[in-house]
Amino acid sequence: ASEAAPRVPPATEAQEIDSDDERNALSRARDWGAPVRRECVLGGARVAPVSALALDPRGNRLASGATDGCVEMYDFGGMTASLRPFRTLEGCAEQRVADLSWSCTGDNLLVCPAAPRAKLLDRDGRTLGETSRGDMY
Repeated sequence: ASEAAPRVPPATEAQEIDSDDERNALSRARDWGAPVRRECVLGGARVAPVSALALDPRGNRLASGATDGCVEMYDFGGMTASLRPFRTLEGCAEQRVADLSWSCTGDNLLVCPAAPRAKLLDRDGRTLGETSRGDMY
């Protein structure tokens, strides 16, 4: 026999207050011009599809890799209403960015294109090094 789905209990007064508090906070944030949506379109100049994303451990910087090999770096602390990246790197020789990964401290970013070489960048997007050509098999 099939089991009925469990019933969801009605919202408690505390949950309703939380919802009102959230609504008030969102309203105040909108008054200040803060972006408070669950999603936003970042203002990079590139139009290639995104193939990799990485958020640093502190949640301050976002790196976006695209299918054209471009990496854009966003700094939420210094971002203006235009939502543009503070750094755009085109150094992956038109290879799709397969993965991006921040170090556990957030000081370095590993860029792994769909090629046998990876790049290590500092927090500001400067190249620190590049791996030697890896095993092709």
